[in-house]
Amino acid sequence: MSYKNLIDSNLNRAFNLVKDLALDAVLSKKSDVTFDFAAGSTVPDGTIETVDVKIIVVEVNKEKQSINRQNEHKGVKNKIMLKRKEIGDLSIYDSINYEGFDWNIASTIKSDGYISMLEVHRST
Repeated sequence: MSYKNLIDSNLNRAFNLVKDLALDAVLSKKSDVTFDFAAGSTVPDGTIETVDVKIIVVEVNKEKQSINRQNEHKGVKNKIMLKRKEIGDLSIYDSINYEGFDWNIASTIKSDGYISMLEVHRST
């Protein structure tokens, strides 16, 4: 057995052992944009591709974000961990849905080819 297969099987076992801490989530790929020559603007093509994954929420932060002094809104920022084997290149995804909320993928904190740690956020 190769080390890669050993690591993959142990990751699967780890996600199974945490039981309800591993949540079902759906990653959404960025939609392609086309140019409408008649309207003179860009138009999303409307196709959304999704991938089902298991995630673990590692950290939850509620924060107050201020756009300007008159208009404040609150947001939630989470750090999540997921297995890379199921998804491939992270740069083609822009959002993830779990626990009934759509989250924007803000940044990749760490990615080693086996697991990735992402920062996601949403407005409340």
